Amino acid sequence: MTSKAYRRLYTLVVAIIALVVSTSIADNKLKRRGRYVRTDIEKTVDKDSFSVELSCSTTGSIPVLTFKGQTIRTIHEVKMYETIIETPHSAAETGPVFREKNEIKVIPGEFMPGERSERVEIIDGKPLPNETFSINGVFTVKTDNEGKCLDKKQIILEFMDDLSVNSGKLSLKHEKLGEKEIFLSRELLKRSNQARTVKPTPNETPTVDILEAFGLDFTQLRSIGKEGLELKIDLPEEVQPRTIFTATVTATNKGNRTIGTLMVRTFSREGWLDGKMFYFGNLEPGKTMVFSRQFLVPDKAAAEASHVAFAVWNLLGRQQEQLQAFRLKRR
Repeated sequence: MTSKAYRRLYTLVVAIIALVVSTSIADNKLKRRGRYVRTDIEKTVDKDSFSVELSCSTTGSIPVLTFKGQTIRTIHEVKMYETIIETPHSAAETGPVFREKNEIKVIPGEFMPGERSERVEIIDGKPLPNETFSINGVFTVKTDNEGKCLDKKQIILEFMDDLSVNSGKLSLKHEKLGEKEIFLSRELLKRSNQARTVKPTPNETPTVDILEAFGLDFTQLRSIGKEGLELKIDLPEEVQPRTIFTATVTATNKGNRTIGTLMVRTFSREGWLDGKMFYFGNLEPGKTMVFSRQFLVPDKAAAEASHVAFAVWNLLGRQQEQLQAFRLKRR
């Protein structure tokens, strides 16, 4: 091959390589993401669930659970950016291509996806009538036409009868809607700025103070009294095995000062009578409050009669003068 032919071949090869590199850079490598424009929803995923609220019945001290339908919506989002393309100032230039020499253009109507994320929304629905739920995997309850379930056995109250237990979880399960937990607490001495009922975020467990849910005020007060408390306790004189009876405590404040954090507790040698809590909280002058508890009489009696005492406490301590004792005969 002559030198002249060699030079021609060399020039041709260099031109081809330059053309390929220039075209590759211009068409592919210089197409990139530009300014953020918007966030798009790629998809939404809905899951059927339920919510539950704790309150107290208007006719007594029976816990009420209100069940409502709920949709847990997971939203998948993506950030969208402008698509820009960088074109070399002159495709015929040789040597390195510097960005400051490039021509930058926005491609109209074309966008590039960026960061992806998820967020969860809770959509509350209507009450769930005539649905069956289990409590702690032991008890089964059914809602009424308004989605309410009366805890007639006072399972929730018994959950907190042990004074050494101030909190715990209540598990509620539905065959199709899944399982929910409620974190229950009981603050017998609550600070004035202390909120115990907390609305959860989608990933948190609801926190409910039992006394607050019952509409009772156990806030610590600076000025309280204990004089003028009138206590009436109603329960049967005779009880029959395998039956349930109700004991009702009526508290009236006939004094001039609020009686702070009032509560009553039963004491007995027999376990089925012992340790039942009656809650009243801050009892204002002239106000009357009522609280009832249920007792299941066992099959066999330890004696012909059972004995139980009702002791009274408030923020100033035990009120020994208010102690009342009863004897329950067996039929």
